[in-house]
Amino acid sequence: MLYVLAINKNISGGSETLHQFASKIKKNGGQVKMYYPDAKNANEVPEKFKLYNLEVANEILDKKENILLVPETETKYIFKYKNIQKVIWWLSLDNYYGFTTMTGLIRSAQRHSIPKWLYPIYCPVILIKKKITPNYFKFRKNRDIAIHLYNCEYVREYLEKKGIPKEKYEYLCGPIREDYFISDEINIEEKQNIVIYNPKKNLEFTKKIIKETAKLRNDIKFVPIENMTPKQIIKLMDSAKLYIDFGQFPGPERIPREAVMRKCNILTSTFGSANNNIDVLVPRSFKIDAKKKNINEIVDKICILLDNYEEYLPLYDAYRKKVISQKLIFDKNIDLFIKKFDI
Repeated sequence: MLYVLAINKNISGGSETLHQFASKIKKNGGQVKMYYPDAKNANEVPEKFKLYNLEVANEILDKKENILLVPETETKYIFKYKNIQKVIWWLSLDNYYGFTTMTGLIRSAQRHSIPKWLYPIYCPVILIKKKITPNYFKFRKNRDIAIHLYNCEYVREYLEKKGIPKEKYEYLCGPIREDYFISDEINIEEKQNIVIYNPKKNLEFTKKIIKETAKLRNDIKFVPIENMTPKQIIKLMDSAKLYIDFGQFPGPERIPREAVMRKCNILTSTFGSANNNIDVLVPRSFKIDAKKKNINEIVDKICILLDNYEEYLPLYDAYRKKVISQKLIFDKNIDLFIKKFDI
């Protein structure tokens, strides 16, 4: 039996990936159950994930033939079991990194759009919390992990630097929802000068970009992606020409992949996985450091990508192909996982 641990109150992209994974395991004949350590009873499946129709375990049976898979932010739970085989899925490196270094704490603050003046309060509080509950995975001490799963080159390089041997880590990247792959309905001629963004990522900096853009143009509309169903997000993306993201890229990130599949041009920061030429296949000229001195350049790029939308759209074809390939590779790797652990 495979137990996939997820936090019940978390309905982020990472949590959806865990449910996607469990659903694929089930469809491919594997035995799998979700486990929510923060849920009061097994019926408390998050509404967003009920469509996956997964069984939920009230407890984990600590047997050597069973497997426990946890995301990197919840490695504290692996210390509760002695016999079960343990798997860590590194879905969001910076989320783990944020618990281990001051640089990571600052990144965490940026990711949660914490104002800079609050850093001296936010960072020590998180650091104290980490010291109170120190049971996070430590590479030097914890060697009893059956396999580390990574979802992008950014994470693979980190595991390699930490001394994890090649035979102990494998690639597994959760694809975006099927809905986003249906592109026949997108009419690029009906797209508008709409720029969409995720308000949960570096909002303070994004607001500065919006303010400076408004000084030059009154025909550009910025719309945050928030409080929307997947159908509403797709409808918004289908009307937008551009998605901007100047927050952290702790993994492959779902929203940029969703946006590029809905034929939006993309403009990003150079944080995390966005900084290499493998994970986020946005042309290097459209990856800009999220610094105050670069805001005018960012505004210029926004105008260029909107005014010349159709001209620049083909530059993102490689990114679209990568997103499509992730869906195919995911299915293949699920089968390999089932065979490896005989579940």
